[in-house]
Amino acid sequence: MQLPEYKLRQLINQGLGWRNFNAFVNSYRIADARQALADTAQAEVPILTIAMDAGFQSLGPFNRAFKAETGLTPTAFRSEQLAMQVIAGA
Repeated sequence: MQLPEYKLRQLINQGLGWRNFNAFVNSYRIADARQALADTAQAEVPILTIAMDAGFQSLGPFNRAFKAETGLTPTAFRSEQLAMQVIAGA
């Protein structure tokens, strides 16, 4: 694809409805993190590790982006998801 970067950003911003390119990328990163945080097999994996695996460079931006998208901190989201799985399995 031979598309100038500014054109790609414009398509993402206007055509797909994202605020900016980072919001677009972060939506995929957050989706990956949500899956990992809700996975009982990864319940002991540190949140920092999940954030880094999802593509974030540090915990602060991850926490802010995660809370902005989900309304919960990663810790609260994980606790809620794991508790729901325990209740569903009981």
